[in-house]
Amino acid sequence: MQRDAKANCMVLLSGDKEEQAAITQAIAAFNADLVCAPTIHHLRDYLFELPCNGLLFCIGSLVGLEQNGKSFIQTLEQVYPVARIRWNKTNGSFALIASRSGRIETLSDFVTICSNFAPRRLRRSERISKTLNVMASAVPDLADSTHAFTINISPRGCFLHTSREWKAGDSVFLQIQESSSRIAIEGRVTRYVPWGVPFCIQGIGIQFVNMSREQIEELQRLLYYMTPGHSEESIP
Repeated sequence: MQRDAKANCMVLLSGDKEEQAAITQAIAAFNADLVCAPTIHHLRDYLFELPCNGLLFCIGSLVGLEQNGKSFIQTLEQVYPVARIRWNKTNGSFALIASRSGRIETLSDFVTICSNFAPRRLRRSERISKTLNVMASAVPDLADSTHAFTINISPRGCFLHTSREWKAGDSVFLQIQESSSRIAIEGRVTRYVPWGVPFCIQGIGIQFVNMSREQIEELQRLLYYMTPGHSEESIP
């Protein structure tokens, strides 16, 4: 995760211009900057480029999100201070609901929390906690595949929970069931954690190798709510 020392800056997810203006004005009173993202796709693009201290999600912008969008929101809650906010247009008041950020009752509370959080960008190679169902095999045609699932994953690699025994250096081929691609991802086992190690999950650490551009983009789509065929810069 990249960090930058920069003034307190937050990103707001809201497609309502009046709501954007009201919250921007309220945040400005605390000497903080606010960038408005009208859609979840804009939010994602801003976070790849803009170091920020926290995120505000307007309740109305979360209604009707597809599962990929909900999963992306959950990912962001693992990385940033986040609060959901509802603006009452009639009286101009705000109601906040915290997400993994402790007790929050006012915008002032949230700005304080954000000011103590080092501003950061979302990296395209960020490993995040995400469960994906996987067929794991030692051969490219998946002939000896077994059921497994990811504990965490990035476009560079993952940790896979599996009961099968592996050795560091083994080749492994993965077919992710949630992916639209049926082409197996090739990887190399970097470590094996057997059952019974205290406070550890049984499984293998994997570094992806020889990935095509299409496979990288598909993983980015699964992790960061990108649309199929969305063109991105190379993984940093």
